[in-house]
Amino acid sequence: MNIPKALLAELFDGENAYPIYQVELKWSQDIPADRPTDRFTRTDGLPEGRMWNGHGWSMMPAERTSENELLGDARDQMTNAFGGEKYKGTNPADLEATIKFQRWETWCLSWFAHWTWDTGLDDIQVLDSFRNYVWRTEEANRKKVKVGDIWIEPYPLMGAEDRYRWTGTTTGDPNEQADPPCRCQHCQNRGILIIGH
Repeated sequence: MNIPKALLAELFDGENAYPIYQVELKWSQDIPADRPTDRFTRTDGLPEGRMWNGHGWSMMPAERTSENELLGDARDQMTNAFGGEKYKGTNPADLEATIKFQRWETWCLSWFAHWTWDTGLDDIQVLDSFRNYVWRTEEANRKKVKVGDIWIEPYPLMGAEDRYRWTGTTTGDPNEQADPPCRCQHCQNRGILIIGH
């Protein structure tokens, strides 16, 4: 999707906006011995003792990247995770990955936090940028979508609506509560800013 930079600057008050994609991964694995099965355990089409599992997240590349490259990166990340302790002994297989463009925006959602690329804004400019993002997202969420029998907001904020929740860290420790945004060494090494909530 090509949107002229001049239009993006107008839509986002001169801020850099990036394409945001939703990545969804699905795979089969052995049912862990310590996991009780219930009506939420999906086993359709699998042999006994196997279940479906999945994971998803948002991606916001700083530079133009093809969807195939992003899918490759997502598959690589998950394949690497399969080699870790969390999936030890589960025999993951049948990995499927899909990616879907969501929208152009200035901030990207992660687990109870948002992040953006560090473009040299000072802390006050970053907080203004995030506040404006939250307001735009709240406006977009007024147009809820129906999934099955329930209405959901298309762009979850995970508590970012509440200014008092915004936090950062000076060390990268998620349990530390410091003024936002996070500019710890880990964020600096990645070239990003994070606001937890």
